[in-house]
Amino acid sequence: VSGPTSTLPSYGTASDPVIAVVTGANNGAGGTGDFTLGGSVTGYGILVVTGNLTFQGTAGWNGVVLVIGQGNVTESGGGTNEFDGAFFVAKTRDSSGNELASLGTPTLDWSGGGGNGIYYDSCWINNAGQTALYKVLSFREIPQ
Repeated sequence: VSGPTSTLPSYGTASDPVIAVVTGANNGAGGTGDFTLGGSVTGYGILVVTGNLTFQGTAGWNGVVLVIGQGNVTESGGGTNEFDGAFFVAKTRDSSGNELASLGTPTLDWSGGGGNGIYYDSCWINNAGQTALYKVLSFREIPQ
């Protein structure tokens, strides 16, 4: 999905997780891959956001969330949903979308209340990976 956006084609289910990627133009450079996860929705699987991730209300995710690019996460509102699995934030691009020479400082602004949170859960991480099909395209042995 090309951002900025606040919807995904599918949020998946516990038995059928998705891989959702929100990116800007040119793989994040020159555009924003911002995503707002709001309302009463729970996603399942792997979520990759190359811009800023904002979540509010009773929004949540079960699986793996990767906010790589702008490295900004903002929570607002007083929801009761949660993020179960793994949550990774990295700042690899500047505000114009250009790649940084070294990693920047990611930000997490948690200004809402409620009973929500981020919880590590290896079961949801394993479940999210069921949709990722890895295939060896080539390999090379390095002599010792």
